[in-house]
Amino acid sequence: MNLVDYRGNQIKIIKEIKNNSQLAILYPGYRYTLDAPIFFYLQELLAKSNFDIIGFDYRYSENEYFLNSTDEEKKAWFQYDCNAIGRVVNDFSKTYRRLLYIGKSLGTTVLMNQLKNNLIQGNSEIIYLTPGAEAQEIYLTIQKSKNRTLIIYGTADKFYNKTYIDFIKDKTNVHFKEIKNAGHVFEEEGNIRQSILNIADVIDSIYEFIK
Repeated sequence: MNLVDYRGNQIKIIKEIKNNSQLAILYPGYRYTLDAPIFFYLQELLAKSNFDIIGFDYRYSENEYFLNSTDEEKKAWFQYDCNAIGRVVNDFSKTYRRLLYIGKSLGTTVLMNQLKNNLIQGNSEIIYLTPGAEAQEIYLTIQKSKNRTLIIYGTADKFYNKTYIDFIKDKTNVHFKEIKNAGHVFEEEGNIRQSILNIADVIDSIYEFIK
């Protein structure tokens, strides 16, 4: 599987392929990588649930060229990468009967872009973890989507806006999980124990959605 970014450099892909009939596609956040706690436990859950797994480790926050680019070029770069990743996933996933997309923060913007460009099939399932800086446009895209969807968010997340939730709350294909007092990585400030319990709650909610 060959994937190059806007500047022609390889995008790292993680794969756990065991010839299952289900495929999970993981899109991490800006600094919240595939090694971060939720993705670590999520990959364990998916493997035990008989999913093959591919994830895309774009790491823009560590890319000197990206960081030094203008806002206009960053936007073009990101859009190019979203489309390139979407095409690679479509080519790779043709033999699978079930596709599950999971995006965290920046990864939810990847999902939005791919939906808008018809790079995600209508029968695919989608999980949004803490929609980020483009939250308003993300929720507008979800409102138009017919994909079975789960949105998990924390009420203390700086990107949380109850108005966005209310806008789509009546959609029968969309499920919600609210984590009280949780921030953007599901942390509760000053409460380590509750932060750990929040992560467990997220994983449990995903399990209920995919089982």
